[in-house]
Order: sequence, then structure tokens, then C-alpha cells
Amino acid sequence: MEKMTNLTIDDYMMMPYRIEVYEDRCGESVCYMAYNPELEGCMAQGDTPYDAVNQLKEARRLYISTLLKRNLAVPIPSDYSEQPIEFKVVPMSNAAPAKGIEYMLAA
Repeated sequence: MEKMTNLTIDDYMMMPYRIEVYEDRCGESVCYMAYNPELEGCMAQGDTPYDAVNQLKEARRLYISTLLKRNLAVPIPSDYSEQPIEFKVVPMSNAAPAKGIEYMLAA
């Protein structure tokens, strides 16, 4: 993993890490799990896909700041200068896409 020097937490937060959102079960109700595949173990949960992505932003900041404090390499997207931010929602069943997805994609 290449370590980039002189980058701040804000520099890393601006990078287009891929985001995937999956429908999940939280007890009796449906919830959503968002994660950054390029940042192993960086994930968050929310009541809606939009909430999960917002929670993931905070999780990503904590994940990256911890790596920086420990002087460890921070994974970067393989081609972050050209890679678009990707949102992907995978329902648990063959049901229609989750409510709120259109809003999340436009946000």
C-alpha cells in the first residue's frame, strides 16, 4: 500500500472512496449497512440508506484519523483522480429498491 505524504484528514475525506449500501436486519426491522470496500472494516449502519451513508462519513473520518495518528498508510482509491463516487444498494430480496434511494443518489 502506497503511503501519500503531506495529506491531511480533509484531503483523504475528499477522495472518492466507493460506497456500497446493503439492506440488513436490525432485530425485527430493516436497516441499512454502508461501507467503503477500499477501507477494510470501515462501515456504518442507519435506518435509511441516506442515514447509513451519513454515518459512514463519520466512521471514515475516524478510521482515517486513527491510521494517520498511528503513522500507518491510508488506502486510497486506485485511481482517485478519475474515479466517480459510486453508490450501490443491494436489497436482501427481489423487492423494489429501497425508499429514499433516489434522494440519496441525488445528494
